[in-house]
Amino acid sequence: MPWWIWLILALAMLAVLIAGVVYVIMHGLRALQLVQQVGEEVSDRMGQMNVGETSSRSPQRPIFTEPLQVAADRYAEAHAQVDVHKRKKQERHMRIWRRWAQFNK
Repeated sequence: MPWWIWLILALAMLAVLIAGVVYVIMHGLRALQLVQQVGEEVSDRMGQMNVGETSSRSPQRPIFTEPLQVAADRYAEAHAQVDVHKRKKQERHMRIWRRWAQFNK
């Protein structure tokens, strides 16, 4: 093979190598920007979660310092919320099963 063919092959290889490096660098920088944006959004949402939690709950005294009726009322309220949650979950599951049954007809 003549020397000029080897020169063309070497230059083509060098051009492809440089193009690959440029491609990797460009996409790496784009990925870093995306990671930075995701990190900022996560930190913002974490901050919002912390702010909402402190403002929505009023401080309560420890239950052992309250009368027994207060503890019973809190327990009854919490148990009622658990029952409501279970009922909603059951209804949601029933709707999904009905929808699946309609599709399988």
